[in-house]
Amino acid sequence: MFTIVDALPGFATFEDKYALDKYNMARTTWEGINEEYRVLLATIGADAVPTQDKKIELETAQRQVYYWQEKVDDQKQDDNTVYLYLVPDVNKRISANQNYYTCSLDSFILTSAEQKGILDLIEESGQRVMTVDNAIMTLKYPRFVLNVSLIIYEGYELNTIREQIISKTSDYFLKNTRRDRIPQSDIVRIIENINGVDSVTVWFDADVANSDIYGTGNHGLDGYGDIILSRFVEDAFGNKVPVKDLYPLIRGGWESVNGVYYDDSTRKDKLCNVNIQLRGLTPVDLNSNTNKTIVSNL
Repeated sequence: MFTIVDALPGFATFEDKYALDKYNMARTTWEGINEEYRVLLATIGADAVPTQDKKIELETAQRQVYYWQEKVDDQKQDDNTVYLYLVPDVNKRISANQNYYTCSLDSFILTSAEQKGILDLIEESGQRVMTVDNAIMTLKYPRFVLNVSLIIYEGYELNTIREQIISKTSDYFLKNTRRDRIPQSDIVRIIENINGVDSVTVWFDADVANSDIYGTGNHGLDGYGDIILSRFVEDAFGNKVPVKDLYPLIRGGWESVNGVYYDDSTRKDKLCNVNIQLRGLTPVDLNSNTNKTIVSNL
């Protein structure tokens, strides 16, 4: 049913730890103010202005304790909850004439009914541990496009190579199970193995709105152009902590940070999900054939 299945214990989830940290901080603040209030009561009395001001401060601190206690209770992400990272097998959800780049975006997302069905199936199978609750993570979907620059050998049709690039990279993204990054080198290796390709350069471009997921100024690409599959959020103490709740989509329908619009399609006449540029031809002669043999044997 799935191409990726991962499990995260509830106590390790960011939201739970954040709420608990905030509660502990609020509790510590309340205890400190409460001690100061008790000292003022004992020394200058309840009617003194400093005591009254401290009482208001204490009530505010108490409300913060109640607020974060409710957050901790609402999360219910404790040792008894396992959160499931699930990516459906899109091949089983699309028709034979569709691929990664042309199928509906809904194909990548589990509906509420499907999530409930999965949890019910676990329950009914008798495999669920009685003391453990299961929950399905809500994934975030940053978006990117793939750009390809080719040099091909003379005598080969660009259109044929283009169709193979779309087909093979579609298969790659549908089957990809990496949870750390999507490296450009994977795509280079795939395209270089297509008959007729001499050399290739690839790079990803990112949706400007990805910064809403990764954080201001970060669109999901590292300094080398690889797609990063984790984001950093700030915990209750201001520390940056990694969160792995991302499933990137190589699909258009957005503008890049440079204002370039990519169409959600594979059309040749528009910038789209996969953009293939021919930048040169290599003549097929004895030297080029000899070098191909050398490279393949290394």
